[in-house]
Amino acid sequence: MSPEADLIEAIHEAALRIRAHLRDTGKWARAQEVQSSFHGEAAPRIPSMHLCRETNLFARAVLEAAGFSGWSLVDKTVDLEGARRVPKEIVALIGPPETQAPRAVPHSWLVNEDAGLALDLSADQFGPDLHAGQGVLLAPVAEASRLHDGAPGDWFAEDSSIPETLQDWLNLPDHATPSDLPQIWRTDPVAQMLRAFTPAGETLIYDEMGEELRALIEGIAELRTAPEENMGLDGP
Repeated sequence: MSPEADLIEAIHEAALRIRAHLRDTGKWARAQEVQSSFHGEAAPRIPSMHLCRETNLFARAVLEAAGFSGWSLVDKTVDLEGARRVPKEIVALIGPPETQAPRAVPHSWLVNEDAGLALDLSADQFGPDLHAGQGVLLAPVAEASRLHDGAPGDWFAEDSSIPETLQDWLNLPDHATPSDLPQIWRTDPVAQMLRAFTPAGETLIYDEMGEELRALIEGIAELRTAPEENMGLDGP
């Protein structure tokens, strides 16, 4: 296996671990309960459903903290024209094939321009055509054919629950600052993600969930070591 393939495999494994963390700690479930209660609907069958921004921003923070730097969030659209086995919650948004409903759905995912990779940890909400299994899309940008340009959105509007959700998922105190992110090899303050937070001087105290988050970051940081050694990259 080439060094580049090793690195891609490490990123894929990191993405799977992040998804498992969101599932096993109940973070996805809690966010779904809030959304379902607000909309008066039953929780979707797929845990990542309608949580693309939260999931991928959380992944970006964890990847950056673990030393996999260079990721940015993009807000565009996913093309579902002709897609197979699209879950019913998404079908309700796009309409059945015989309607004139738009076939492109607003969506967010991660891009690493230096590596030329697209990464989406919530690709399973659109059905099997968008990912190769296990819920993660990781592919060269040019091969992620269903991900398209679209009108960007400001998902940090005043009425957005995304900052509050990320604050919970990242175990941050109220009004957290970028410096409160777990410090392993964090190379990016993820300032855009946290721009809605106001400095308040609280001390970050790790509870049980915080220790699980730290263990997640440390484990992903270990995945990074071998590929970078193979590629001759300098460490932090």
